[in-house]
Amino acid sequence: MQAKLPDLLQQTSLGRRNNGLSVSRKTLSTRQHSDIATFKRLFPTEQQVIAYFSPANWPVILNHREKSLLCPYVTLRVLEEYYITGTAKSIVCNNLIGVLSISRPTENFNRDAIEQAAELFVGKLGTDITPYGVLDYFANYLMEYKNSYVQFDLQDLLRQCAKVFLPRWQKRLVPEQNTTENLSSKEVGTPALYRYLRREYTAKGKDIRESAVYKSGIINDNELEFIESGEEIPF
Repeated sequence: MQAKLPDLLQQTSLGRRNNGLSVSRKTLSTRQHSDIATFKRLFPTEQQVIAYFSPANWPVILNHREKSLLCPYVTLRVLEEYYITGTAKSIVCNNLIGVLSISRPTENFNRDAIEQAAELFVGKLGTDITPYGVLDYFANYLMEYKNSYVQFDLQDLLRQCAKVFLPRWQKRLVPEQNTTENLSSKEVGTPALYRYLRREYTAKGKDIRESAVYKSGIINDNELEFIESGEEIPF
């Protein structure tokens, strides 16, 4: 899978909100319904999902943290409904191993213990975090979130994700203002981006390849071809 981060721009404008996960869940749930089709198109199989959301792509997320917020919003729990059961746990397992490989590089890992830890992570946080969020959190855990003197502290990892990372991350996912090239507040997500590019570039005879959206990798060549084709946007 040659998907780059992010493959698609997912921009939302949902107005003002209070702090706290309970508020975020409602607004982000609305976004999730439209984003699952995009996610499935990017990653048709669970093997592609597991391979992409692994420590191998930590450098990508570290260099594109803000862009990752614009990617499809699909939580780990919803992932389990659309792919083979265990896909979410496999993603977390691989990222746990990544953290362990750095914090305890000379030790052999107990795979059963890691799987149990991953299952606990998905069970406690799976309704609030996406695969992109998993990458962001684990890639930055040792540098930014770790709050324990123990080399590897599962309780600290869970606590810091729930109490520190998720509130910050979800606050950034639901911005107070839409800042994406004057998109209408009534147009959000991938459909809005496609319509914007058709309106401001294709309809005016301008080359989309000259746009910042294309040059930054937010849309790929397949999407460019679709936008220029004029076909009806199915979502």
